Amino acid sequence: MTRRTFVKSTAAATGLGALPSLATASDAAAEPLTFSRYAICNETFRDWPQEKIFHFAAECGYQGVEIAPFTIDHDVRNVTATRRAELRKHAENAGVEIVGLHWLLSKTEGLHLTSPDAETRRRTADYLGELARFCHELGGNVMIFGSPQQRNLAEGVSPSQGMEYAA
Repeated sequence: MTRRTFVKSTAAATGLGALPSLATASDAAAEPLTFSRYAICNETFRDWPQEKIFHFAAECGYQGVEIAPFTIDHDVRNVTATRRAELRKHAENAGVEIVGLHWLLSKTEGLHLTSPDAETRRRTADYLGELARFCHELGGNVMIFGSPQQRNLAEGVSPSQGMEYAA
């Protein structure tokens, strides 16, 4: 979806109707107008129980919830299979989708995406693999790096080196 299509669909969804000033000749061949779905972060609700968050989000009109892993446990490897299944079931019962995870490395220790230290990167990659499993088990399919301190470049690491380390 293009930015222009997103703005038009959001305007339509919010009752603003069509925005003719955004129309262009290329819009005639563009994809049909579809409506966006909205999600909210579970961390917005601080210490609320997850089940309450899912129900409240649904009541407010959200279709999904993003999970910040540290709100479940500071180390996602401690989240049992039973707890993962419970979270997914609570979301489904509330009528919202867990769309994915964000703030992936927030509240972790010793992990860093662009570290010049190979062992740190290996531990980080292993943890990201566990986050991917966690995300999948919750029903999500998106993972967003939103923890700046773990993706910022260390002193002396160039942007190209940082990209190489992250890859």
